[in-house]
Formats: sequence, structure tokens, C-alpha cells
Amino acid sequence: PTWPVNCAKSDKLVRACADALAGHKDSAGIGLDGALLFLHSTGEEKDLEVAKRWVKKMVDDYNEKEKTRDQSKPRSEVYPWFAGYTGPGFCEYYLRTGDESILPIIAMMADSLKRTIYNGSWMGRGGASYGYMGGGQLNAAGLHAVTFLLLAKECGVEVDEHTLQTSLRHVYRFAGHGNVAYGDHLPEGGFAGNGKTEGLAFTMQAAANLHPDGEKSVYAKARDISGTKAFYSTSWLFHGHTGGGIGEFWRGPAMGVVRDDRPAEYQSFMNERRWMYELARTHQGVFGWVSDWNVSYTDTGLEGRGWGNFIPLVYTLPRKALRLYGAPPSKFSHTHPIPDRPWGNAADEIFLSLVCGEYLPGKRQDISKERLPTDASKPILARVNNPEVTDEVLLMYAHHFDQGIRTATARAINTHGRTHLVVPLLKSRDRRARLAGITCITGMSKGRALADDQLTDEMFQLIGGMIDDPEESWWVFMGACKAMSRAQPDQIAPHFDRIMSRLDHDDWWLRQAAMHALT
Repeated sequence: PTWPVNCAKSDKLVRACADALAGHKDSAGIGLDGALLFLHSTGEEKDLEVAKRWVKKMVDDYNEKEKTRDQSKPRSEVYPWFAGYTGPGFCEYYLRTGDESILPIIAMMADSLKRTIYNGSWMGRGGASYGYMGGGQLNAAGLHAVTFLLLAKECGVEVDEHTLQTSLRHVYRFAGHGNVAYGDHLPEGGFAGNGKTEGLAFTMQAAANLHPDGEKSVYAKARDISGTKAFYSTSWLFHGHTGGGIGEFWRGPAMGVVRDDRPAEYQSFMNERRWMYELARTHQGVFGWVSDWNVSYTDTGLEGRGWGNFIPLVYTLPRKALRLYGAPPSKFSHTHPIPDRPWGNAADEIFLSLVCGEYLPGKRQDISKERLPTDASKPILARVNNPEVTDEVLLMYAHHFDQGIRTATARAINTHGRTHLVVPLLKSRDRRARLAGITCITGMSKGRALADDQLTDEMFQLIGGMIDDPEESWWVFMGACKAMSRAQPDQIAPHFDRIMSRLDHDDWWLRQAAMHALT
């Protein structure tokens, strides 16, 4: 009943997988491969010995190539895909063993990322291609490159400070604000994000590990809000670009990150998805998704690209043998000064909270009762989109802690013509609910905004108050500016100076929001 914890079957599956991988000569150096990470995650000395053998072969091969490499020519760049998916295994190895022979390889990878970063992130395969996705970034790869850099810094490796700080800020901004975007864009809506938001949970865990405040840091909060997205996004199983298989690698482990905070929801999540993990098991003991999309996730750990090695991490995560999965710092761990809050102000931290807002006096949704069959995103969407839904239910979900659910509720309010709920939301004491009211005015993906004749002076007075409030969160300020762009010039004019003050902000998210209002 508590699987994979205190579960003999789960332990046997882990042992079978580890033993099968042990026959591989050098799985750690193949490429996009979670084998090294998985062997560390078991926490067993037997598997550590296999990892040591793999690393020794890889280090020997690397050193041999360095002897013959033409030092006058630049070294080939390391793909961010490789850095983000394989690099963390190297770092976990050092933090477990203190074997310094791996450090030059970690340093080489970090140096390559320094040379290829631009605007805080990377393409998937090295250099910039600015025509790709309007900005040329690919966060499905770049996100995990940040995780690697943070772990590398914990290992004590020299990491370029500009690269570390700008990439951390770039990805932190997405936490609690929706889905991690495809590239250098604003957060995306919906729930099918190919696992990027769930993957952000591990980036934030690596940041929490590095920050001196650890579990008390803002990064631990950002980890939890990102990890719990896995619960709601499960409705869109295997849905996403390239077939969605990559999303499942992160969705399962990410929910394990919040297991201590949401134990009942975690167990519901695992129970309802058990079939997919059973069907992922091969007769050799390893794992792979059966797939027939344009990118295959069928490869198991006994083949070239061992994508499947990320799957059994769902069984080992609760053992907390990895720093990325909550293991305590080792004697080889270092801390490093990273910002207490890379983006936003104190008010923005409400968007990282797992506590829902008070939607009526004394009433707050109890999320501990959420279960996957009834409270993942599709059941909730069906509930709020039902024309018979009550105002109270709509208000409740407009105060939910998940941005996607609040946005879906705003869309439902507009669809059902419940315009009378917008002003109460704008007056809410909870900033997240105020943003839901703003979303009714600005509109959202696949949903219409309030019509011009539904907008009132009172709405714009309330929005103006948010713009002028120096203590208001950046995220709400952005939404308020976009809503104010629908006002008349004489309604915008009193807030002109405050909006203008954001035009020289160093973050383009705020500059763009201000331009919406001014134009």
C-alpha cells in the first residue's frame, strides 16, 4: 500500500534493473543516459562499485583524448542536452565518493556552457539559432543544464559566475507562474508542458542545496510548487512535442519531491499510474516506454541511448540517496552565494505557496483531499466548465495555488457570463485570486476576454491601485499593466509615471508589460 516505500516488489525491481545495468561496460558515457544517476539513487554499495568502474573507464578515455587533442584548436562544445541529462550523474558521483578524477570533466562541461549561453539559456545542440522558436532557446535542454551548473558548483568546480546567475534567474522566473516556456518567452498556459515544469523542481532542489538557507530558502518553495504540477498534468499523459515521453521522465520523480508535503496525493498519483510503470518493464529487468512517435523512448539501458534509465527513478526517489532527491549534504558539498530571491519581491512568494487562498470568509480549499481520478486537471476542468457550476466553486478554484487551474477558472467565468465575480476577485486579499480577476480582463490562451461593454470604471480603479502599489508583486503588476491596456487614455494617465518607471527594468517581462499599458 505504501509502494515504493517498504515494498518488497519495488525493491526486487530496483535490484533487477541495477544488476542488468551492471553488465554494461560504460553506460555512464553513452549520452542521454540516466544509468549513472539510477545506480547512485539505489543507495547500495554494490551499485556504487559499478559506477566507479564506469567513471574510471570514462575518465581514462577522456585523459587519453586530451593527450592527442590539438591544443591550438578549440574543443568541441558540449551539447546542453548532454550536460543536463548526463552531467548531474557525474556530480552526484563526486558528492558521494569525493573522487576528484571526475572534476576535470565536470569543469570542461561547465566551461562549454559558458561559451554557448545567450540571454540566460541555450539551444539544445550548442550554438545559437535565432530563427528557432523566436529567440532560439530550448528550455527542455537548457533547464537541466542549469541543474548541472548548480550541482557542479556544489562540487566546488569553477563555474562562470555570469553563466550561473543569469541562467538561474532565467528559469526561476517560471516557478509558480505557469509552465516553463519553450524558449525565451513568458510562462505558458495549460498542463501539457513536456515535463519542463516538473523538471524545474530538480533545478530548484539543486539551488536549495547550494543556498546556505537550504530548506528555508525560496528555492525549496519553488521546488515544491513546480513538483506538484505533476499531479495536475497527469491528465495529459504522453501528450506533448515528440510524443510526450520525455515529460513522463520528470513527471513521476517530480511528484516524489513533494511526497512529504502531500503524502496522500502522492500515493494516489503512484497507484493510478502503476500500470504504466508495470508495462515499462522489460524481460531483462530494465525499463523503456513503448513508443512510435518521431522520437523514440523505447531504448532501455542496455542499448545506445538509455532514455529508459530515468523511468525506475520513481522507485528509488524516496530512498533519498541523491542530492537532487533530498539527500543531506556530503562532506564534499560546498555552498555558494546565490540570490535570496533571483526575481520578484517578497509579495511574489505567495505564488510559490501550496496553500490555497481564502475564497469566502473562513473557507479555504483543503487540497489534502485531492486524488488523481477526481482532482487532476481534466476532472477540475470538467467541473468548472459545467454550466451548472456554482459561483462558490468558481471562486474556490480561482483561489487555487496552481496557476493553470486559476487561469482555467477565469476562462470558465467568462464563458459562463459570470462577470459579477470579477470585481470580488480583484478585491481579494489573495494576490493569486486578484490575478485570476485580471486574467478575465486580459483573456487567456484558448479563451476570450471580457467584452468591452463588460468593463467598468471600478475594475480599472482596482487595477490602477495594483499598479501604483510599490509593494505589489511583480507578477501581479505585469498582469495589471496588460489589463490597463484596455482602458481609456484618461484612465491610464494617473498611473503614467509608475508604468514608465518599469521601462528601464533589466527584465524584459516587466518592460513588455509596461509597453502594453502605455501603447
